[in-house]
Amino acid sequence: MAIDNITAMLPVECSAILSEHILPYVCSFLLAGGMYDACPFQRLVAAFHAACGSLEMDSAKLTVTLD
Repeated sequence: MAIDNITAMLPVECSAILSEHILPYVCSFLLAGGMYDACPFQRLVAAFHAACGSLEMDSAKLTVTLD
C-alpha cells in the first residue's frame, strides 16, 4: 500500500489528526530546498552507508537509490 493511500482508509477525524501531525515534517522537507540536514531520505541513505561501514560491508555493492 502506498503511504498516500493511508488517509483514504481512515475516518475523517483520523485523517485530520494525521495531517496535523505530519504537516510540520512535510513543510520542513519541502522548504529545505536541498539542504542535506533537512532531507530525511538523504540522511537515511547516509546512515545506511555508515552502518555498512561499521559492519565492514562494501555498501558500493549494494544498491540504494532515491528515485
